[in-house]
Amino acid sequence: MNISNEALSTGDMNTLLGSSVAGLNPDDIADITILRDAAATALYGARAMNGVIVVSTKKGRPTAGQAKVSYSGNFSRYIKPNYSQFDVLNSADHMAVLVEMMNKGYFEMPGMINGSSGGPIAKMYSQLYNYDPVTNTYALKNTPEERNAFLERYANSNTDWFDVLFKNSLIQEHSLSITSGTDRTQNYASVSYLKDEGVTIGNSVERITGNYRLNFKMGKKISAELLTSGSVRNQRAPGTKDTEADVVYGSNFRNFDINPYNYALKTSRILTPYDENGNLEYFRLNYAPFNIINELNSNYLKLNVVDYKVQGRIDYKIIP
Repeated sequence: MNISNEALSTGDMNTLLGSSVAGLNPDDIADITILRDAAATALYGARAMNGVIVVSTKKGRPTAGQAKVSYSGNFSRYIKPNYSQFDVLNSADHMAVLVEMMNKGYFEMPGMINGSSGGPIAKMYSQLYNYDPVTNTYALKNTPEERNAFLERYANSNTDWFDVLFKNSLIQEHSLSITSGTDRTQNYASVSYLKDEGVTIGNSVERITGNYRLNFKMGKKISAELLTSGSVRNQRAPGTKDTEADVVYGSNFRNFDINPYNYALKTSRILTPYDENGNLEYFRLNYAPFNIINELNSNYLKLNVVDYKVQGRIDYKIIP
């Protein structure tokens, strides 16, 4: 399968669905070989012009009549990133800069209210225009005291987006294999189970694989092989949009990126995921209300993939 650089950097549906190794048990891998230049094109044609990675799986071997059973298990844990690793303004410092810009006339009220995006300053201006004809009052009085009181909550929010969007979750992997055989017949069978709860609130994957390989000799010159493998994978990932390439700077980007890692680094800590009442709080993005938690819960890719493969081969040695 030919995959572009944009697809590899995005994690889009085609890449996740068409992955050649997503259903492969790592404990079944015996060898990985990189073929380059003529060695690759001679076997795989024009598709191998940039090289080929050949993954060879394990096969049975003579065991003197006794089967060999192997088990491997792995438990690991994700650790949340934290802002101490990055140079990012806290909410008080950022709000101080915004208030200074506002006091010096940098933010125009009509532009902030009708702009394509806006945070607490835009919300404050909207409240100043929110008139209730019944009570003959505005939602927010246009006084320094009222404005400062409105912005104070955001100045003190200091939202830890890494804590909001990431999890200290557990990964567990289990693999069981059986090897047996004689000089004429060798068997290899394996099963594996993987459960990854994901490092972010929008990711998780669960996978079961099975593999059976039979090698046997039917004479001095003829041998055969039968290989069957299958996997069931249930995966969830944040929704994606096709990337756009910037040929000038050589970068790939998406206008509506909801990657939690990018969001935690690029989003101000004055923004809050929840309002005073514990409800999701929305700010304007691309002229629409936006909340990253709501987006991850409603805009996602859900994959239910079943792969099954059967291969057979017969070798005949014509001459020594």
